[in-house]
Formats: sequence, structure tokens, C-alpha cells
Amino acid sequence: MMQRKVPYSRRQVFREELRYLKENSYIDEDDYQKIHLAYNQYVQELDEQQQIIESAALKKPKFEKPKPIKTKTALTAEQIRERNITWALILGVILLFIGGLVFGTSKWSSLNNLFKVLLVSMVSGVFFVSSYVADRYLHIQKTAFAFMTLGSLFLPISILSIGFFGLLGSWLSFYGGGKYLFGFIGSSICLMLYIYLAAQYKHRLFIWFSYLTATISVGFLLSMTYLPRDFFYLGIMLYNALLLFGYYKWKTNKRLELFTKELPLYAQLNLIVSTLLMLFFYENAILYSFNILLTAALYISMVYVNKTKHYHYIFTLLFVYGMYQLIENTYLESIRYIGFAFIGILYLLVQKYADKENHFKRMFQITSAIISFCAFLFISIQGLLLRSDEDSLVLFAAYIIIAINYVYLSNIAKPRIFRFLAPFFLLTAGLQSYYILFKHVNGNYVDLYLFAFATIMFLVFYLKNSFTYLIPIRTSSFIISVATMILMILVAVGNRELMHASILFFAFGLVALLAYKFPLNEKWQKVSTWVYSVAWVCSWICLFDWLDRHVPVYRYEVEIMGHLALGGLLLLAVSYVWKSKNQHALDLNTFIIAAALYTLGMLSTLLEGSEHPILTSSIYAIGIAFYILLVYKVKIIGLWTLVSVTTIAFFASLAQVFQLENNNTLAVMHFLLIPVLLLAVYEFIGRKVNDLRPYFFWSAHAFLVPVFLVSLFYIFFAKLQPAILLIGMVPYLYSALTRVKEWEIKLFLYAGFSTLPLFISVTIRFYHWDQLFRGEHLFILVSGIISIVWLLGNDTWKKRIDWYLVPQSCLGLLIFIPFVNELEPFNLVLVVIYTVFILFLLHRRSWKMYTIIPLLLSTVYLTVTLSFCEKWMKIGLVLVAFLALHLFGRYAFARLVSIKPLQIDWYTVISSIYVWMLFVIIHSDDPLWLKLLPSLLIVYFFYSLINRFTSIVEKMIVKTITAISVLLPYYITLAEFETNQYIETELYTLPFIVLTIFLSTHTWKDYKKMMRVIQLVVLLIVTITLVIDALYSNTIYDAIIIGVLSLGAILSGMHFRIKAYFFVGISVLLLNVLLQTKPYWGNFPWWGYLIIAGLTLIGFASSYELQKQKKDSNKRSFFQKKKEQILQKFKDWD
Repeated sequence: MMQRKVPYSRRQVFREELRYLKENSYIDEDDYQKIHLAYNQYVQELDEQQQIIESAALKKPKFEKPKPIKTKTALTAEQIRERNITWALILGVILLFIGGLVFGTSKWSSLNNLFKVLLVSMVSGVFFVSSYVADRYLHIQKTAFAFMTLGSLFLPISILSIGFFGLLGSWLSFYGGGKYLFGFIGSSICLMLYIYLAAQYKHRLFIWFSYLTATISVGFLLSMTYLPRDFFYLGIMLYNALLLFGYYKWKTNKRLELFTKELPLYAQLNLIVSTLLMLFFYENAILYSFNILLTAALYISMVYVNKTKHYHYIFTLLFVYGMYQLIENTYLESIRYIGFAFIGILYLLVQKYADKENHFKRMFQITSAIISFCAFLFISIQGLLLRSDEDSLVLFAAYIIIAINYVYLSNIAKPRIFRFLAPFFLLTAGLQSYYILFKHVNGNYVDLYLFAFATIMFLVFYLKNSFTYLIPIRTSSFIISVATMILMILVAVGNRELMHASILFFAFGLVALLAYKFPLNEKWQKVSTWVYSVAWVCSWICLFDWLDRHVPVYRYEVEIMGHLALGGLLLLAVSYVWKSKNQHALDLNTFIIAAALYTLGMLSTLLEGSEHPILTSSIYAIGIAFYILLVYKVKIIGLWTLVSVTTIAFFASLAQVFQLENNNTLAVMHFLLIPVLLLAVYEFIGRKVNDLRPYFFWSAHAFLVPVFLVSLFYIFFAKLQPAILLIGMVPYLYSALTRVKEWEIKLFLYAGFSTLPLFISVTIRFYHWDQLFRGEHLFILVSGIISIVWLLGNDTWKKRIDWYLVPQSCLGLLIFIPFVNELEPFNLVLVVIYTVFILFLLHRRSWKMYTIIPLLLSTVYLTVTLSFCEKWMKIGLVLVAFLALHLFGRYAFARLVSIKPLQIDWYTVISSIYVWMLFVIIHSDDPLWLKLLPSLLIVYFFYSLINRFTSIVEKMIVKTITAISVLLPYYITLAEFETNQYIETELYTLPFIVLTIFLSTHTWKDYKKMMRVIQLVVLLIVTITLVIDALYSNTIYDAIIIGVLSLGAILSGMHFRIKAYFFVGISVLLLNVLLQTKPYWGNFPWWGYLIIAGLTLIGFASSYELQKQKKDSNKRSFFQKKKEQILQKFKDWD
């Protein structure tokens, strides 16, 4: 059940009774604090609930009407026709105007001023006449309005040209003494015209033209008085006030509704523009501030007259700026900071009397907060430049005033940010008090002072807060004071005052314990259990700097790693103290932080452990026990990883304790035995402690990888016995034989196989077998060893080995490629055998999709080897490889591509590469029969693929490619003979037309629509090629040939009823005629074409408009009938 807000009188009675119980020893201090804290929290929550209820009651539900869905209506044929006519008229007039303008401006300098003005005025006259004709005779309203708009825009230009050229005398001109009178007369003429047009057309455009012209007229009228600039802006602001008054007076007048409807928006825009001009141009500062405050009054008037709340922001800015100018330029300048701080309080006074509506009160409250914050920023920035004590006291007073303002706002306003700003500004005042009290200390102890000040705020405004007006800032005081403490700690650390930081960290831990005992809420109580221990850890770390400088034992024996480890053990002891007091949360968190600190100490051994090996090993040994306790403390099994890793570090540290670094063999054996020892722990101790088994097992293998690589490095460069590496292979053999899961067996089996190349490589080097086995033979030796294992294994192990043997063999095949530097038959035979072996494995496992890998690798190897062979040997090897792959592919695969199951004949696909090799090997100076060999093989290759597809479309595609490939030997043969230069291009391009005809009539005869498009595209490409060739040659023979071919295309299109040939032939024939007659039409002036185009468009639009008005809709004209007959005949053509 929701309870009401507790009255203030009841709160006082309860607090007095509670204080009476404590004073008379009915309750102790702890009970008093708990009850007092609980009651304050209870009252604060009731206040917040009451504010939420009040704000919800003020927000009435608004039922908005659903917005109508705007649908785009399709234009009718008549509307589209009218739109086209309108655009034709507009473009025609524009082109005609540009053509005439170019014609006129070409002789502009020779014209006198009067003729220039008449020519400019004639433009406006042309638009007015065009508007009259379009409205009166053609009855096109939109076009008439468009021309009227253009004419009304050019009218001011005509008036300006009269003044610019001085046709009314030098005084009443653009630069004369009567220029403002001339501007007033001209703007008045335009104003009367715009008012008439606005009443005539009832359009918003002319209404805005009228308002804009009226403002310009008022500006010229004020300029005629030659008053100072500030009085000019004062007149403009009075004019804006008259506009607002006129709207308020006549907004309900029906006769003026056309103008009053647009007046609010224009008045706002005019006021904004006037304000911007006034802000940048002024002369007298005091009068300037008066103008700004008057403008602010206009904006706040608009808030109440027009109900436009957003102008409140402009009012705020102008009011603040005006007050700033008033304070800075009057006697208030000496206490200006206090004045700035009081501006925010002025808004709180105004909000009580401004309006009864809640949103206006809220608006003024937020504005007061923002103004106070800006005042704080301003006076703080100014305060950085101060040096006198008097000004510092003024700043302190200003901060106190701002803090009081926010305390009051936190009591009357809902935004929670006010509750945080109040303690923030109190803290700022505290910082200012430091510079007043300790002005000669130079800020050396500001971190300690502010930390102490924040602690006082924590105690007064959080723990002991019982004053009614300060309860709203209780939570925010807690947060701000804690944040300040953290900031001061960071400042101390940043200034390298580590002793200060150690003290502050320790004190912060005590504050966290107080927060744990008197929590703000449950969440903060949980956080404080972590914060205090972390703070004490940081305090201990910072204390090392002082101990290192003053205690020699720390400097030379303990160092940072021992200091951190000792701190972890001390904090571990503190956790057991909390455990004895049944503080389980503090116990657990302290233990975890102690483990983290001890871990940090162990990590620091990586930096300094080499100097103290015994201390390092001791830290690791204690760390193992520490982590075991941690596992059982937090009951997280995954923490056994820390135990296993620490065990590895302990075993590794023993190498330095026993000085094994002096003997490389013993050192390598020692580190290779560490994974074996971990596996022993896994096997024997893991039988009793089952949880540690997986962590020690995987830690052993994770450590084995880097150790094996480092051992390999030592064996390679120190020339140690390679048999030592067999120790590292034992874990892989043990794991592969003992694991149960299939993926684990494969993992360790493949890891063991991966060590074989490394082992064989160092063995070859150690026994100097480099001449017998070269680099490219390494992987083939590994493949041989794995193949022996494969032969000895059963089917299950063979399947496992296949997954490694096939990729490894492909890698071995790849290694042969970079080592080719001459023709080596032995390596060539090895590559062939290696490839056949891999293909055998792939076919055995039905992995035929992956046969492309060895085929590609062997092809690359053969390609590199061919560079060292004779030409005829190259041709022979390529032909043998092509035939072998192509024939085996046809034998092994019935189809080139099969979907179910997915199979691709990679033998046939790769064989095509060898055909392309022949193109590279055979040169242009070889005999014709030899040059025809690869092209004929291409034809044969595609022809042999026709029956290896099942789909009819696929077969048709292959047939098409085969037909296209026939052109290749044709072009090779054609290149061998010299042809006439006039028909050379035709011989190269016309076969494509023959090819499209063949494909249309034989292969793709059931796809006529698609083939018509393809025929058209090919015909256009061939035609463009021939025309470009004819233009490049520019001879009469080319013109005759193009004419004959185009005539043939026309006759063919008419005979066979094919549209493509007919229209392309006509187009080329007309283009040929146009190019031959270019000297006759190329010398006509370009502006003449503009005039012709403009007249044509106007004539076209006029004729269609007249035809629309006069013709009978049930009758068709002669031209329409002929057009329909021609279109009907062409519908039967292909």
C-alpha cells in the first residue's frame, strides 16, 4: 500500500524522541545510528514516491489522432500531357532567352545605358506577357504562375539597374545622397505589386515577398534618419514589437487572415536575423546591453503570445549576455563574481511569479541550474588568473552561493543531477578554502587536505545527516565524497607522492569498512568488501618505495617480489581474522585479493628472480600451497590451472638453483622432463585427486610445445645429440595410446607426426647426410616413415593416418617446386610417383574432389621444369601430360560435373592448362600446321565435352563455346596471309554475324527472343567497329563499303522481316549521309541552334495545347492513323 509523505512536524517529533531515548541510555550509540539511518532512508524514499505520483498526475494522457497515410496518387494521362506541355514552354522560353541574351551580350559594350536598362526590363516584360498569354489563351494556370513569379523576381533587378546607371540623376542613384530614398521608393513599388499578387493568387510565396519587402522598406526609412547604429537596431526591434502586437491584435480578423496566418513565422525569422545583426554591430556598451535586454523581453513575450517554448532558450542566452554587459560596464564590476552567481537565483525568484503552469516552473528551474553551472565555469576560469586574497574570498563566497542554489534546487526540483551538483560545489568551495588558509604552502598537501575535507563531507552529510533540507543530498554526498577521495589518491600517485598515496589508500580502506558497516544499500555493501582490501593492497605496494629507500634489507635481499609476496601472506592472515569473527563476505574477498597480490609477486619474479634463485623457488613453492588453498576456498575447479602452471614454474626455477645452465645437455633434458613429471602427477596423484587431472595433463602438453622448439634450437646450434628429442616425443606417444576420445587421439598422433621433420632434419645435419638427402627430400622421407606406420596399422589407424598423410604429402610435393634449378629426371620421376601415390590415397578414401591439389602442384612443377627443356621436348611432355590426364578423366568420370554425389573431373579440367601451355611454347615464327595445333586441340577439347553433360541447356552452351572456338584457327590462318586494307576489318568482324545467324537457326532456335537481343548487340558492336574504322581511314572506298553494307542490311531486314538489320541499316546509312554533308551544316552559329530549339519547343507545346482544346476526342487525325498502321506492320517482324 502506497503511503503519504511524512509531514515535517512528525519528523521532528520522531527525531526528538529518538534523541531522548539515547540520552537516557535506553538505546546505545550503534542502535541510535541504525534507527536514525533507517528512518532517514524511509523518509527519502517516501519523498521520491510522492514526487513521482505528482508528476504522473500532471501528465494527462493525450489521444492523438492517427496520421493519415499519404499515398502517391498516379497522374492521369491528361495531367501528364499538361505537365509535358508546361515543361516544353519553360524550356523553350529559357532557350530562346539564352540565345537572345548571347546575341545581345556579344555587343553589350557598344550599347548605351538607357538601352541596357530597357533590355534588362524587357526580360521581366517577356515573363509578364508569357504569364498573361498562358493564363488568358492557353488556360495553363501553373505555367502562368511560374512566369509571373519570374517576372516579379526580375522587377527589382530592373529598378536596381535604373539606380545603378543613374537614369534619375546622380543624387537619386545607387551611390548618391538620396540612395536611401531611392531604395525606399523602389521597395515600396515592389511592395504594392507583391501585395496585389498575393491577394490575386493567394499564394504564400508572394505573402513572404510582401513581408520581406516591407522589412527592407522600414530599413531604408530608418536609414534616411542617419541615426547612430544602436538607435537603428532599436528602431528595428520596435518594428518587430509592432509586428507581434499586430498579430496579437488582428489574428482573428477574417479579412486579413491571408497575411496574419504567415505573420508569426515571419516575425520569428525577422527577429532572429535582427538579433544576429545587432549582436555583431554596436557602438555604445550600455545602450547595447539595454538593446539586448529589450530583445530578450521580446523573446519571452513570444513564449507567452505564440506558446513557443523553444524561444525560452534564446531569451536565456540574451538575458545572461545582457546582464553580463550590464555588470561589466557599470559599478557592479568590482563584485562581478557574486553578481554572476546571483543570476541563477534570479531565475528561481522569477519562476514563482511567472506562470502557474508546471512546465514553465520546471523550465526556469533547469535554466537556473544551467546558468549557475556556467557561472561556476566562468568564475573558475577567471579565478585561475587571480592573485589577491580579496578576490579569493569573493570566489569562495560565489561558490557558497552557487552551492546554496543547488541545495535549494535539490529540494524543489526533480532532476537528480541537482543533488550531485550541490556537494560538488561545496567541495569546490573547500578547495578554494585551502588556498585561503594555506596560501604559502604551494599546494604540496592539497591531496591530503581535500581527502580530509571529503572525509568530513562523508561523515557529516552521509553518516550524521539528520537536517531536513540536507537529506536530499545524502546519497549524492556519499558518491561525491568517495569520488573525491579516489581522485586525490590518483593525484598523489600521479605526483609520485607514494607515501601520501599509501596513507590515503589505507584511510580509504577504513572509509570502505565504515561504508560496509553503515551501507547506502546492499549493492554498495558488497562493493565495499572488495574496495577496502584492494585499497590496503595498493597502500602496501606504495609503502615499498619508502621501505626500499630506508631499509637496506629490502633494497638488496627482498626487493619488490618478496614485498608483494609478504603482503599477500599478511592479507591472508587478515582474512583468517575476519573468519574468526564470522565475517564471511570480508573473509572470502580478502582471501581472493591476497591471492591476487601473491600472484603479482610471483609475476614480478620474471624481472628480478634471476638474482635470487632460492627466494624465487620458495615463492613458487609457497604459491603452489596458496593456490591449492584457493581452489578449496572458492570451490572453482578451473583454478587447478594455476596450480599446474605454478608447478611448472617451480620445476623450471630449480634449473637455476642447481646451476644447470652450465651444461646444455642436462638443461635440455631437465626442461624436456618437466612435461613428463606433470604427466606423472596426472597419472599417480590424479588417481586420488581426480579434479586436477585434466589441468595437469593439458598444462604438460601446452608447456611441451615451446620447450620442444627451444630444445631443437639448442640441439641445432650447440650440436647436441638429437636422440634427446625422443624424450619430448614420449608424451605424444603416451597420450595417443591412452586417450579415449577420437579428437584427442588424432591431436596427439598428428602432433607426434609433426615432430618427425624436425627430428629428421637435425639428425641429417648431426650425421652430415646433407649430400645424400637434400631439402626437397625431407618430406618424402617423412611420408615414407608414416606410410610404414600406415601399412602396419589396422583399418581404424589407417583412417586416422590418412587425414595427416594426405596433406603432409601434398606439402612435400609443394616443397619440390622452389628447388627446381635444372632438368633433373630423378626428381621428375619422384614427383610423378609422389603424385600417383597421393592420387591413390584420395581415390581409396573417395576424396576425388581434392584430386585438384596434387594435380595442380605437379602441373606447377612441370611448368617450372619445362623452362630447362628443349622446345620439342616441351611439346612432347605437354602432349603426353594432356593426353594422359584427358583420357584418364574420360575413363574415370562419365560426367564432367556430378551433383549427387558432388564430383568434378579435375583431370579433364587440369588437362586444359596443358593446351594453354602449347600457346606459350609455340611462337609466331613456327610453321602454320604447328601454330594450328593448340587451336585445334581447343576445338577438340570443347567438342569432347558436349556429351559429358546431361542438361540440354548445358549441352547448348558447350556447343556455343565450341562454335566460337572454331573462330580461333580461322583467325590464325587469316593472320598468315596479307589482305586488302579496305576489307581487313570486315574479314575480322563479319564472321561474328555469321556465327550469331548459325546459333540462332541451329543451336538456340527455341530461344528466339533472347537470340534477337544477342543478334542486335553483336550487330551494333560490329557496326560501330566498321563505322569507326571508316572514320579513321576517311576514304571514299570506306564510305562506299559502309553504304553497300548498310543497304544490304536494310534489304535483308525487309526480306527476312528482321527489325534489327532494318533499323541499324537505316541508321548507318543516315549517319553516312550526315558525315558526307558536314561542311554544309557545320558553319551555322551555335546561338542560332538555341533559338531554333526554343521556337521548336514553344511551337510544339502550343500546337499540342491547341489540338487538345479544338479536336474531337472521338476522331483520329491523319498522322495518328498512319502511325498506327506502320506500328501494326512492324509488330509482325522479328
